[in-house]
Amino acid sequence: MAKRRTHRTPWAALAGALLARPAAASAQVSGDKADPAGGAAIGEVLIASGMAAVVTGLALIVVIGHRSGRIPQVGRLAAFAERVSGVPGWASLPFAFVGGSLLDEHGRRAGVLARMDRDRDRARTGERATTAA
Repeated sequence: MAKRRTHRTPWAALAGALLARPAAASAQVSGDKADPAGGAAIGEVLIASGMAAVVTGLALIVVIGHRSGRIPQVGRLAAFAERVSGVPGWASLPFAFVGGSLLDEHGRRAGVLARMDRDRDRARTGERATTAA
């Protein structure tokens, strides 16, 4: 089989820059002097970054432990996911985690929306709306 050659030219980069330019220009020409969007306080950014680093570290520990054979539970969990789904364990185990996360988020969103509806209805009738979840 012949090796496929790809030609990389600066034209692709130029085309991308030219296509992105009108969007940036129209965003700058609005003429209105609006307040900046702001952002999170540096303390909140550091806390979120620290939490992400901890979760990433835990995931790396599990992956390295599984690959070295020190954590056999991951292999057993993947085998179970493979038996249940019929898809290879390397694909079905991550899919199960993603599916569980999506179901969890759907439940949270539905709960928040239900509380918002309830509080909005109470506000219409003059009742004091609750702020606790």
